[in-house]
Amino acid sequence: FNKEVDKETGFTTKNLLVYPITRSNLRRSRSNADNKVFAVIEAINKTEGTFTAEDECILAIMGKQAGVLLSNSYFYQQLQYESNKTATLLDVSKEISDVQMDLGKMMTRIMTRARQVLTVERASIFLIDEGKKELWSILTDSEMAAKVGGDNVIRLPVGVGIAGTVAKTGEMLNIVDAYRSPLFNPAFDKLSGYVTKAALCVPIRATTKSRVLGVMQFINKTNGQPFIEEDENLATTFSSFVGISLNNILLYDELREGQLMKEKNKELVIL
Repeated sequence: FNKEVDKETGFTTKNLLVYPITRSNLRRSRSNADNKVFAVIEAINKTEGTFTAEDECILAIMGKQAGVLLSNSYFYQQLQYESNKTATLLDVSKEISDVQMDLGKMMTRIMTRARQVLTVERASIFLIDEGKKELWSILTDSEMAAKVGGDNVIRLPVGVGIAGTVAKTGEMLNIVDAYRSPLFNPAFDKLSGYVTKAALCVPIRATTKSRVLGVMQFINKTNGQPFIEEDENLATTFSSFVGISLNNILLYDELREGQLMKEKNKELVIL
């Protein structure tokens, strides 16, 4: 018993009866997850005497009823969340499907949407420059760009740092504590005054087995918690949309450049 609560409230606890609420209260299951307590119902100070066996039965019935209501509410919220998430991802796929969209504009739009979908403080897209063996990204925050040197383009070597490692290996990284990771480079934090706590970085591919085009990096969940498996799955799905759209834009640019080159060659032949 924690006496500090009574001291702070001025209340005097004499006796109490507590009943755990678990998912196993709701259905027969041997799952460890179902036996986990997710709430409790508590009765304090019997008005006459002490709590009896009958009181225990009554509280158990109330606890099971509360468990049903809480679980139904939780499941409803999950359904709503999944529905909203699916709708948002569909919106994103439509928004970035225009092959004639400017690459910088597309990156900015994706980063804005990514922050909303994964509820993170920052989201970045790094694309691979094959010629220079570098990653490059656009800083959409002009104030942040000024802090790190005035240029709105960041360049990092492939294979260095969290983003560089993911670009090289093609494997996702989920960093719970950035400053404890040997891959994390705190230089950007020092220049910008920002504090990176947790990071999730996933490769961008047009298809599952195709080459890595770049990486998406998500920094700091807005709730202050580490990234979980659900975030990893969502980030992977998001990056697949980005990969397809990015690949389409790059192919379109190549075709357009090839067409322009043909037209120039025709002009030279005519001359």
